[in-house]
Amino acid sequence: MGLFKPAWASDNDEIAWKAFNKLKSQAKLERVAYESSRLAMQSEAVKKLTDQRILVSLATNKDSCTRGEAIERLTDQTVLNNIAANNNNEYYLRLKAAKRLTDQVLAQKIFVELVEKNVTSNIRIEAAEHLKDQTLAQ
Repeated sequence: MGLFKPAWASDNDEIAWKAFNKLKSQAKLERVAYESSRLAMQSEAVKKLTDQRILVSLATNKDSCTRGEAIERLTDQTVLNNIAANNNNEYYLRLKAAKRLTDQVLAQKIFVELVEKNVTSNIRIEAAEHLKDQTLAQ
């Protein structure tokens, strides 16, 4: 972080959060989302972000702890489509992306796949709740 660290990176929680709560700049919020040692602060930074370019970066960055939060704020259907349709083991992120899709045919396909895959019961249950044809959930 260089010679001087920003107040939001203070070792003192009160100082750090007070400084964070004053941040308005999207660039500074992006920096917090990537660099803060406090996961709660990273998450709060993402919730304040509106810049879709930054949210896309966070949602697709394998090293970001805030990918799920970023996905929930994305509006870019192409990026959401790519995350949801990606045939990998990131089932939680795929579910989050599928829930944001406007293409309900693809969303339903992802939900069915998640219900049928051997994934955690929480993900299967949540995917099943989003199925329009509930007979597919059985």
